[in-house]
Amino acid sequence: MTSASLGCQQVQEAQEARSASQALTPPEKVLILGTSVSGGTSSREALAAAGLGYTVDVVTPTQWAALTEDQFEAYRGIIIGDADCQADVSAIQAAIDNRGVWGRAVDGKVVISGADSTANGTSFLVENAIASIVRDPIRTGLYVSLGCAYQGAAANTPVPLLEPFGTFTVAGTGCFTGNAHLFKMEGRYNQAPEPLSDNLRGNNSALNGAGGCATRVVFSAYPDKTFAPVAIAVGTSSTLPNTRDYWDLADDLSDYDEYTGTPFIVTQGAMAYSSGCGQGLDPAATCDFFTEGANGDRATPSSPAGSTCSFACQSSWCGDGQLDTAAGEECDTGVYNGRDQSPSVASTCSAFCKSL
Repeated sequence: MTSASLGCQQVQEAQEARSASQALTPPEKVLILGTSVSGGTSSREALAAAGLGYTVDVVTPTQWAALTEDQFEAYRGIIIGDADCQADVSAIQAAIDNRGVWGRAVDGKVVISGADSTANGTSFLVENAIASIVRDPIRTGLYVSLGCAYQGAAANTPVPLLEPFGTFTVAGTGCFTGNAHLFKMEGRYNQAPEPLSDNLRGNNSALNGAGGCATRVVFSAYPDKTFAPVAIAVGTSSTLPNTRDYWDLADDLSDYDEYTGTPFIVTQGAMAYSSGCGQGLDPAATCDFFTEGANGDRATPSSPAGSTCSFACQSSWCGDGQLDTAAGEECDTGVYNGRDQSPSVASTCSAFCKSL
């Protein structure tokens, strides 16, 4: 089966699994860096966005470099794909070069993957991620797949592309054929179900895809107070860097399984619900306000310190309104981080706590 037909089939399957409430009125736009995908408007990423009802602009590196922050902000989602498992950063160099421009425009949901899901033929992951990042009608989301660019990297290798969102380092795994595990993901309380784990929850073998590679890198470090794990490569400290223990509840909450590993997909904008985050049961949590519908809600100007909780069930996060320079924050105005919806308040801080 060709990559195009694979993409068409999976877009259709993913769409049928989601509610009609995600229909768009009016249609909006998604932007793709053309060198980061295979097939342009026929790429799996473009088909996924088009299948959700979006107009898709696939641009050249020259066109990408010419876009202003305001022009990037005009898109519901920005996509940087896995470049058909290209083993260097040349396919994403344009995005690296102007990361300070498009990075400021991103203030919606972000999904970052170390896998080469398109080239590997991994079912649903690409479609789920793109459906996830475009859900906020007033903000710009982002999907990044590092693909094979860092598959040979030593542990703690910095990723300049991701600097607008904090400090990310990776370790290359080559073709990781070991076990992987994906958590059930949930958004804010009483909102529609989070699509990131659609059709994949309880189906860990699907993460290895047709090519057998669950991922190409793991995150040896990432802003874990603001970003939550979506999927982990399972292994010990002798095979993976910075491993820790995770647990995952059964659907009926009657029991749980333990896993040791390192994340290879992370998100800002959803919780690893089956790990106990959002249920007051996550052993690694420092807070959990999900029962009040408040995990991930940014602080208001009058909020006292400690009155908010991140989607990762952590306090002292980017969005709590408290400056944390030790975590790399340059600013934190809480609810006014990112593109401000109130004309009376000037936006001086990005959604990821970088000064504008």
